[in-house]
Amino acid sequence: MKKMSRRLIVEGLLFLSVFFYATLLPAQTSVNFSGKWILNHQKSIGMSSSSGSELTLDIIQDQNSIQITETNKTPDGTVFSESKEYSLDGKEKVITEESNGVTLVTKRTGKWSADKKQIILAESVSLGPNVYTHDDVYSLSDDEKTLTKLYSETMNGIKETQTRIYDKK
Repeated sequence: MKKMSRRLIVEGLLFLSVFFYATLLPAQTSVNFSGKWILNHQKSIGMSSSSGSELTLDIIQDQNSIQITETNKTPDGTVFSESKEYSLDGKEKVITEESNGVTLVTKRTGKWSADKKQIILAESVSLGPNVYTHDDVYSLSDDEKTLTKLYSETMNGIKETQTRIYDKK
């Protein structure tokens, strides 16, 4: 009987030790990409640095969603801007638009990487038989002053990849 009660005490203490250790571990927190970011042409790879355009990202993010507004200001002052919102739950969002008898189907997904250090965004746009795909992986430097966007798009079977480096503004 003494052996059994001693064993129960040891097992109980072992269980409590593991439980308390687990509660002391830091929770795995995700990074926050919110802010204004300006493209660093010199550090970016795979894109023309001679365009003279100023490319910026304005990002608003919480744990469950991210909104990215990409603005391109050309040397002559013309501004193009596009805003997209993604849910970060990994579920596909389908947007169907029809104009002049043409149907455009856009599918978007967003999710966190397993370590919560990257956001992975995917988009496909179908216009009849033509499909355009676009994938982005966002990550931050340890000091949170540099954003890296691994960019990949495929259109008509031709794939283009870039590494875009943005500095915090």
